[in-house]
Amino acid sequence: MTNPRSIVATFAFTIVALFLFSTVHADASRAPTKREHKAIKMAALKYCAPQEFNGYKCIWKGHVRISTRNSHYAYARVSGPQYDSSGILRRKHKYSRRWKMVRVVGGGIQPCSYWYAKAPRGVVHEFKIRGFTNGDQTFTYHRC
Repeated sequence: MTNPRSIVATFAFTIVALFLFSTVHADASRAPTKREHKAIKMAALKYCAPQEFNGYKCIWKGHVRISTRNSHYAYARVSGPQYDSSGILRRKHKYSRRWKMVRVVGGGIQPCSYWYAKAPRGVVHEFKIRGFTNGDQTFTYHRC
């Protein structure tokens, strides 16, 4: 006859093991702190500023995310008068407040290799950036 405590312990261990092994690594970028948000907004609008002409200004869309895979990268949405200035920003140090735009969406959807040239694949995937694969003759857009 088996011990009821061992059955309960085995059952509990099995449930915990199934829970731990069944969780999938989610693409979970995080919201920026107030300081990060302000610094990213300034950097994104600074990049967009050369487009401004005849009273048309860049529009801050407010969507900002920081990568949890690599905290050196962020994504921000800005709309310019001539083309979309949304894109990936980078900072040199984890706690730096100096951000710089490294890739922008521009006038259309770019190939995934365009994004991979300046940001790690995991970061591009985490920000759910859409593109197409080089050599893909159908030009179907998908998540990089």
